[in-house]
Amino acid sequence: MSAVVNTVLGPIPSSQLGTTLYHEHLKIAWLGWEMDPYSGYDRKDAIRRSIQDMQELKELGVSTVIDPLPMGLGRDPEFHAEVSSRSGINLIISTGLDAETRSMPPYFKVRSATEIAAVYVHDLTKGLPDSGVKAGIIKAATGEGTVTENETRAFRAAAKAALTTGAPVVTHTTHGTMGVEQAQIMMREGLSPRKIVIGHCCFSKDLTYLRRIMDTGCSIGFDQIGSIEADSDEARLERLMKLLELGYADRILLSQDSYCCIVGAPYERIKARMDRVWANRHSYLIREFLPMMRRAGVGDKTISQMLAENPRKLFEAPAKAS
Repeated sequence: MSAVVNTVLGPIPSSQLGTTLYHEHLKIAWLGWEMDPYSGYDRKDAIRRSIQDMQELKELGVSTVIDPLPMGLGRDPEFHAEVSSRSGINLIISTGLDAETRSMPPYFKVRSATEIAAVYVHDLTKGLPDSGVKAGIIKAATGEGTVTENETRAFRAAAKAALTTGAPVVTHTTHGTMGVEQAQIMMREGLSPRKIVIGHCCFSKDLTYLRRIMDTGCSIGFDQIGSIEADSDEARLERLMKLLELGYADRILLSQDSYCCIVGAPYERIKARMDRVWANRHSYLIREFLPMMRRAGVGDKTISQMLAENPRKLFEAPAKAS
């Protein structure tokens, strides 16, 4: 059954999502960037680059991009709305909190799970503050090897808001860890695993661990494709093929976790990283990785399942666990 999905330009039926990159970013602004006197953020140039990237994706057959950027990393709904309007791509943005060690705002560390959930529900049903642009998904995140008390509350809040609104939850795992624990926290709140994607699972080289996550009923994200800092695409593809052979194609989503702009001063490390990102662009998965998959024997039906059917089912699945 089709569901209503909030894009930055308004609601659409889930049947119109089409080929979807479920975990990408247009821009990232690390908390505190505005206090650096050497920051030279050019918003017009960032919009131009983003439009260019999204137009290329559209020409390659991608219809929808989900940007699960949490609070504290520079959410800018008007930025996304302009890029969507001028590129023709459906853009979906998120509400939700980042990992505590990264950019979870202190304000939310003293809020209860119920209070945080109320904020998420507002973002999903009325719009992000000062914009009116509605979020379409919920983001939740943990650090490496642990789930803190504050992160636990944020995950409980994500589950509560998902149960209220029907929005899916997309998670950030640090280096692929704590995926089972993330799932368990939300499922204890009564959220169906069919509404959950555990992110960055292609960081993990432990096939048994990945199967443990998927056996909770959740989906997983192979969403670091093209990121040479983390692993090679050949190694990612090898693990992906093993999971497909085991029958998990219906709960794997593909993406790159890429971006068009990092806001802040162009320090050498950031410049080098952005040079690689701009060389690959958001189209890398379509241009380079899909042909690798086909050469390895993955059929177009399976590829379409991971890129179109599985993201659509996230929005259409009932939120309450049966």
